Parts: sequence; C-alpha cells; structure tokens
Amino acid sequence: MSKMGNKGKKLMILALALTFILGVMSFVSAQPVGGSLTEGESERRVADNSKTHDAVAGNITALDITANQITNIWQGYFGNISGGITLDNADNDTFYDWTGSEPTGEVFAARAAVSDWTTTECSNQTALYKEEEALTILNASSEGINDTFVPGTHPSFTVGSLGAFTTCRNALPYDDTGAEAFWNVLLNADQGTLVYTSIINGTSNAFDGEGTVDFELLVPTDTTQSSTTYYFYLELS
Repeated sequence: MSKMGNKGKKLMILALALTFILGVMSFVSAQPVGGSLTEGESERRVADNSKTHDAVAGNITALDITANQITNIWQGYFGNISGGITLDNADNDTFYDWTGSEPTGEVFAARAAVSDWTTTECSNQTALYKEEEALTILNASSEGINDTFVPGTHPSFTVGSLGAFTTCRNALPYDDTGAEAFWNVLLNADQGTLVYTSIINGTSNAFDGEGTVDFELLVPTDTTQSSTTYYFYLELS
C-alpha cells in the first residue's frame, strides 16, 4: 500500500477519534446545572378575621360562608433567569458565549441533590405516593401531589440529550388574569429523585401583575416540619 494510503487512513482515524471525543464532550456538558440564587421577599395570604352574627331564639337564617384557607403543603417560587450558554475552560475563562437572547429551557427543584440526569423520565404513580409519604401528605388530602399534578400533555422539552417529554404529569400556575400560564412538570431523575420542573416562559405576566417573569414553580413541603430544603438547577437551550 502507498504511503499516501496509510496517511489517508491515519487522518480518517484521527478525524473519527476527534468526532467521538467532541460528541462525548457535548453529551457530558448537556446537563442541568446549579446556579446562584437571589432571594426576594416572601409573602403569604393574611387569614380573614372571624365574622359574627347575632342568633335570635325562634329564627331560622340562611347563611352562606365564603373563605379561602392557606395551603399547608405548597410553596410557590417565581422569578427571572439571567445567564446563558457559554464555552469556558476549568477556570471559567470564556472562549465564547450565547447570552443575548430571551432564555428558554427549564428550572428544576428537588429535595435531594441530583448527580445523574441520564436516567431522567416522566414521574409515575409509585413515585408520587412515595413522595407524599415522605412529606407526610395524607392520601385523602385534596391538595396532595397526586391531585395537583395530573396526567395530560404539555409543551415538548428535553433534559440533556433525553426527551422529548410531552406527556408527564403537570400543573399550571396562573398569570395575573388567573389564566393557566406556566407549565410545571413532574420528572424522576437520579434513579428515583422526584424533580419539580418549570418550563421557562418569559412572555407571561406574573401572578401578581408586577410585570413578566420567566417561571413560576410549585413545590410541596413536609407538613411536619417548619421548612423543606430544595436544590435548584437550570438548563438553558
């Protein structure tokens, strides 16, 4: 065989090796990442004061009662996303970045740190029951996880190289008009960790009417504890 033929073979092998390495690097980097959190003010509904009525012997009075009770399970998060996609070295020196456009992707929250996103899938009924048990949420509760996140379709999205997800259990927090605007989806990651996911939507007003936000996210809390810790992750696309 000619020297040119051997050289051509070597170049082809090198090209294939580089293609494989770059493919592996892209796959590894295409994962949700942690980020810094800037906490704003926390607010909650003020409970209505008790109302009175004078009872008179011999009277029969029609009495309709209207009240809204504060949830003892759910916490809501809302806010904006800053940052972008970047090509950096180990010292965070930037070779190039893509930070100018409206963010798209997902915000994730989980009660445990997620180290492996490669097994991410739609959550299932078994996982929901386990989560409710872990958080001491009664099966009969009308505001349980199983009653809040219901089966249905939702906009397609991916997690890393996995997806597209379109039929996970979901919920829809409201915008300022009371319309359902922010898709929340339940996933399983890291061999069983339940992940509460908000699909980024930067075109809708926040529930309070104070301008647009990129996400609104519902997460449950442990009903026997004063607070529940969540780990937050972000994936931009």
